[in-house]
Amino acid sequence: MKILIITGPPYSGKGTQCEILKNLLNYKHISTGDRCRLEKEQGTEIGKELSKYEKKGDLVPDQIIKTLFSQILDENRSEEGIILDGYPRTIPQMDDLLALVSEIRIKH
Repeated sequence: MKILIITGPPYSGKGTQCEILKNLLNYKHISTGDRCRLEKEQGTEIGKELSKYEKKGDLVPDQIIKTLFSQILDENRSEEGIILDGYPRTIPQMDDLLALVSEIRIKH
């Protein structure tokens, strides 16, 4: 699987560019915000954790986001490529993503 990362501040056009690239490359677009909202709506364990931090106005710890992206990568193993919109946002998150990708390559 190939992974394309789109970064930028809010309302900078990331989603628009992701849609163009999705159609051009035939990759799956994964929006962090959309996925987090879905997890909360479905009441998953991760969704409950996300809601807990959101209600307090706190940032969600990287470990929770890493767990979410581990699931996302596992769910999309068969995709030729994915476009990540909104993740990673920090150097530690990038390190986590690289570790997750390495684990997947070792397992599969």
